[in-house]
Amino acid sequence: MNHEFTVLPATLDTLPDVHALLPDPQDRERRTADTRQRIEDGRLSPEQFLILRTDRGVEGVALISHAPYVPAFPQVRPDSTAAALSGFLTELYARTPPGKTLVLQDDRFPLRAELARAAGWQPDGAGAHVMYQTDLTARPYSQDPHITEYPHGTEWPQAVRDLMTRLGRADWESSEGWTLVSVPDDAGHPAGLAASGPGGRPGEISVNMIGVRPDQRGRGLGRRLEEHLFARALPAFTRHAGGTDASNHPMRRILEGLGSRLVATQLYFTRP
Repeated sequence: MNHEFTVLPATLDTLPDVHALLPDPQDRERRTADTRQRIEDGRLSPEQFLILRTDRGVEGVALISHAPYVPAFPQVRPDSTAAALSGFLTELYARTPPGKTLVLQDDRFPLRAELARAAGWQPDGAGAHVMYQTDLTARPYSQDPHITEYPHGTEWPQAVRDLMTRLGRADWESSEGWTLVSVPDDAGHPAGLAASGPGGRPGEISVNMIGVRPDQRGRGLGRRLEEHLFARALPAFTRHAGGTDASNHPMRRILEGLGSRLVATQLYFTRP
């Protein structure tokens, strides 16, 4: 059936539609109440939500954040028509400022790159991105006694700074709650760097695998860094969420070898 569609901003009256695609009624009610409170506090406005509708009801929702670093991350019904998806992406493009990122994630939106391009969105050139989740309580992880830790606020040795530059990450900065770790080569010099800190949800840790020196790759140093950060996360954190380029097979093997589970694939686009 060819369903006609509309794409309009939410209003206070249609606010429950913002969370209509959530499967759990209690979760919908809780999130609607939280959204309403954020609007009353002036932290959000109904017009930031874009709603796709057909005669079946709500087909899709997207939040257009005022924060430039927060991407447009639309969710639609899995059986939405190509015409409705195209119209939704076109309206989303029209209502977002230049520089905004669009993320299509396969458990929220079909990976239809041609529809995004037709709407004006430009592929970011990085290819597909894969997302993993890890239950840190499901298996034991070991901290590595040879790895050196630099909690946020700690001065880094010059050798660590030099490796940051060599890995193309000289601009990386630690944040509150984050810890940088360094694994040595056989001579005791920094050979690989990674960092971890609070993720996007309570009890969730995020890991940034900064990199391993080219001459030291293939020796298992990346796995040692990742496992060390998983081990030290407990008991404050019980879950890990992170991702990498779909073509980054060494990193994917590390994650899968440590019990991480592939949960989604993403495509990234930018608003010129």
